[in-house]
Amino acid sequence: MLGKGIFLFGNYTWLGEYRAESIMAAVKRILNQEVEIDLLVPLDIFHAAYLLNTKMVETPNPVLVEFVKPILVDDELRKMTVADDLLSRVFAAKYLAELLKRFKELGNAHGGGDGGGSAPLQTYSTVLVEQAEKVKNQVKRELRAIKAYADLMANTGHEVSFGELLELKFVVNLETLLSIFRDISVEIEREYQRSPSGVIGGIEFGRDLRTVLPSAYALPDEIFWYKFATATLPQTFSVETHLKKFVLVVDKSASMRRGNKTLWSRAVALALAKLAKQGKVRAKLLFFDYKPIPERPVDLLTEFDVAIKYILTLECNGGTSIDSAVCVADKENYTIILVTDGEDRVTYKPRNRLVT
Repeated sequence: MLGKGIFLFGNYTWLGEYRAESIMAAVKRILNQEVEIDLLVPLDIFHAAYLLNTKMVETPNPVLVEFVKPILVDDELRKMTVADDLLSRVFAAKYLAELLKRFKELGNAHGGGDGGGSAPLQTYSTVLVEQAEKVKNQVKRELRAIKAYADLMANTGHEVSFGELLELKFVVNLETLLSIFRDISVEIEREYQRSPSGVIGGIEFGRDLRTVLPSAYALPDEIFWYKFATATLPQTFSVETHLKKFVLVVDKSASMRRGNKTLWSRAVALALAKLAKQGKVRAKLLFFDYKPIPERPVDLLTEFDVAIKYILTLECNGGTSIDSAVCVADKENYTIILVTDGEDRVTYKPRNRLVT
């Protein structure tokens, strides 16, 4: 059973215990070791981030107060986490894990245990508390990117999980990437093709009685049949639209780390993903280094969440083989858009249009 925490409106029932245990399980995964600590520590770190009203009990545990003080005075952080169970738990897990990591590095690590959580708070001493402000700032920077990712996924209808957010390791500065993405303007014109069905595309002249304008039947008979004979009857024609189809092939080799090539190429990928999600294009995405990643292009509409993870978390490393990537992309019968710094010899000649 949980003891008495420091927040007057904190939840210390079974729900609080569940939250504390889920946070501690995450801490163990992050540190890859067993951790023994009072469960009130992760829970009240969570409460400090989550609760709108953070009024404390009359005699709060002073060590716990020191743990949460940097969180309570940080308006920017709390604006991200208040009333958000998921982000508050992610923050609490990362914050506590980093504190314990620093504690161990300072030579004050506490022995293993079964993770049940009952080591006295004083075990961690003022040495750990002194690190709280630095750790809070570090984790807050991570949380900005995690929140931006969660918001991006929410806009696509993808519901993120605690484990998913906890394990994200972004290879780019997400705020900078989204800034570049917002500055990119991509206009794609639809392709029109004549069709027996579809929408009216305009007026033309001919003798097809199936599509004659109704107003033509008001003409005197001799004029109507004269226009028929000379193929000058006004009539409509129909067209149907076809979405343009693209495969975006993005270089993720080690050379792309130089300059802002990674940020720019992934901002282009995000822009094309947005167009696909809006139904303006049909598009797929393929990364490559010395081989295509994944083995087949990812559909930016039906596999949007998978594509976003590749864009944000796939590291730039390895050699470069443009031929192998273009060969795979060419199987889609889509226009190929190749984003690369070009540090490789290309010999494969695609049958589809290639834009570099």
